[in-house]
Amino acid sequence: MPELLRVSCKQLEMAYNCPRKWAYHYLEGVPQVEGEALAVGNAVHAEMKRLIEGAPPQHGPESFVGKMCRELFQYVKNESGRHQSEIVKQVHLPEYKLKVDLRCDYLDRPCFHDWKTTGAERPTSKLPNGNFWALQSLDSCWQARIYAYLLMRDHWRGLQEVTAKWCFVSKKFKDGQTPRTWQVVRTFDWAETLAWFETYVVPTAELIREMRQAWTEKQLARARDVPHNPPACESRGLFCDAAAHCRFTSSPVMTYNELHLPVIG
Repeated sequence: MPELLRVSCKQLEMAYNCPRKWAYHYLEGVPQVEGEALAVGNAVHAEMKRLIEGAPPQHGPESFVGKMCRELFQYVKNESGRHQSEIVKQVHLPEYKLKVDLRCDYLDRPCFHDWKTTGAERPTSKLPNGNFWALQSLDSCWQARIYAYLLMRDHWRGLQEVTAKWCFVSKKFKDGQTPRTWQVVRTFDWAETLAWFETYVVPTAELIREMRQAWTEKQLARARDVPHNPPACESRGLFCDAAAHCRFTSSPVMTYNELHLPVIG
């Protein structure tokens, strides 16, 4: 069997959106800073797992994390009678020479959930640039689509449809207030999901493979030589820990568009 390339949803989406950002983190080792948002999100995920499994909670019901989890818990339905608090596994895809990480927060066949903390006060909150703060649809969500594919391909083999439920809880609440929660839901069918995976994931994984090989063979000397995609960071390093290294310059090797990656409409 050929060696399988291990990739995660995070890696794949990062490489698709900006190959240079991926190269800085995964080739040069520029650290990804764990800020307050990630720390709160991790705490909520860990607490939700304890609550679902009936383990003693680590956060009181009136604490910041405890309040968010108490509101999120309304989405733990166990409608199938076979719910599962978490799944962490690698799915081997030898036909694509890949192994892809699958990590779902909560499964209730045929639905899977992901717990999301957000700074948005409500679903329709907008950023200063006019964009919605929180995700409005799962149509272009790599994590939801990849997990849907892996579940139908492996964990729930034979299912022709699965439903993703992204459960949001707002971090914008004060003492005495109840944090807002809402869901963004999308049902994925097998044929559409397989086509999407082969159109977007497979070529992006091949790009990762080629960058790793070029790095190993010294054909690629620095991450800055990898194409930069300005729209991914609004040309100002938005949400990029490698911004100080990149400085948003165009690639001396090729332009991002010359990668011929598919365009999400």
